[in-house]
Amino acid sequence: LEYNDDRAGSDKGSREAAANLLFTIWSWGQRSAAQNVAEQAHLAADKQSKAVKLEVAKLLREALWDMALAENRLQIARNNLAISERLLGKVRRRVELGDLPRADLLLAESDHLQNQTLLTQAEAELMHTRKSYTSLTRSTKMPANFQEQLSDINLIQDHHPLLEAINAIVARRQAMTEWAKNTDTINQPKVSIGAKDSRDQRGSEDMQSVMVGVEIPFGHSTYDAPEIAAAYLDLNTALAQREHLQRMLEKNLHEAEHALEVNRKELEIARKMKDIAEQHFNMMQTSFEAGEINLLDLLKIQARSLEAIRNAKEQEVKLQRNVALYNQAVGVLP
Repeated sequence: LEYNDDRAGSDKGSREAAANLLFTIWSWGQRSAAQNVAEQAHLAADKQSKAVKLEVAKLLREALWDMALAENRLQIARNNLAISERLLGKVRRRVELGDLPRADLLLAESDHLQNQTLLTQAEAELMHTRKSYTSLTRSTKMPANFQEQLSDINLIQDHHPLLEAINAIVARRQAMTEWAKNTDTINQPKVSIGAKDSRDQRGSEDMQSVMVGVEIPFGHSTYDAPEIAAAYLDLNTALAQREHLQRMLEKNLHEAEHALEVNRKELEIARKMKDIAEQHFNMMQTSFEAGEINLLDLLKIQARSLEAIRNAKEQEVKLQRNVALYNQAVGVLP
């Protein structure tokens, strides 16, 4: 809107009032480029939400299996304490009867106190893992069963949530590059339509006129170059991030496969050692009660046997944890 008056507040002189509408014309391919930017941005937001869910699932899996390991160690510590307590009771009675020296009682009491210390440490570790879980989930409730079935996926697929997210970012930045090459709001063609009402002197008749104009810019590539270069830089950065992510995912999958393979072999050996250790421990307990071995030898055998039992039970928990980590590596949500 424009108004001109050569003598404001006077009946003499001339005045002029005009209204003009100026709008930009879409360049060839510019509208589709803009729509593509919007579509890719929406798709990237959706894919990013799935990637975030997978990352949260990783934290949740780690927290749950840390608790499972801590609970398993606490159960083993309680079992070991119960065994040492029974042994302490037997040694105390035999010392009172004169079958064993008082030094054996002190040895049994020392072993019992050590197991109490290990139990306290196991309880503290479990409380720590529960606190971590609560801080992550803002809840004290745990899933009733969080064991997972091993996925049959054996390679990093294109629909992996993290790959889908980075691919969406690449597609969005490609769209932004096309948009940068096709748009320049300052130097785009423009069309103007206007009307003007003028009067040379006060009291004369008004004169109306209509104006239509077209503006076509030339030589605007210099203005576009920095924006286009920045768009290409963002695109190349996203492409490099995708290559790095692909290698990282393949490495994580290889490590998950290797951990499962090693864990299965270790569990098989640990179960055999557990069976042998239990039989040996029972035999040595009988031998100790019969006076065939001394308390120190029994405690050594007991320590090795309990360690073998602990290792077997822990390997079972670790196998389930490694299954969850394998599923995490191939992008399967729990």
